[in-house]
Amino acid sequence: MLVSGGNRGIGREVCRQLVARGDEVLLGARAPEKAAEAAREVGAVPVVLDVTSDADARRVADEVESRYGRLDVLVNNAAITYDTWQRTATADLDVVRGAAETNLYGPWRLVQAVLPQRASADRERVERGGAVGEHARLHAVEDRAERPDTDAGR
Repeated sequence: MLVSGGNRGIGREVCRQLVARGDEVLLGARAPEKAAEAAREVGAVPVVLDVTSDADARRVADEVESRYGRLDVLVNNAAITYDTWQRTATADLDVVRGAAETNLYGPWRLVQAVLPQRASADRERVERGGAVGEHARLHAVEDRAERPDTDAGR
């Protein structure tokens, strides 16, 4: 199991609870020292991961595949800038853009990096929960050779 943004808050608690139930957990964080400290405290394996980096996402996916064969669970928790103070007409678009890079494209990037490992799995499901509780699900198609892409439920 890989938890992005696992060094504090909800992500850290998710890691703690998963480790407590006996799961091997990879705790992802941007800063190596924060990943190491949090992982040591909860009993997880530290992983340096910046979800805004294509190279980091690919490197982590490759490391997981090399060490474990595949990733069974991805918890996309990394997020920044809960910018409730901003208003549409006056929003600082640089702040919005930075938040979108982490909060929208980061999880998407990680799913794209690890999903090819799941191609040989009997079944695959990706669930995405948002701030308002929305969910999208991707289910594996029977024959990926005929239909290599999956569509999100709407």
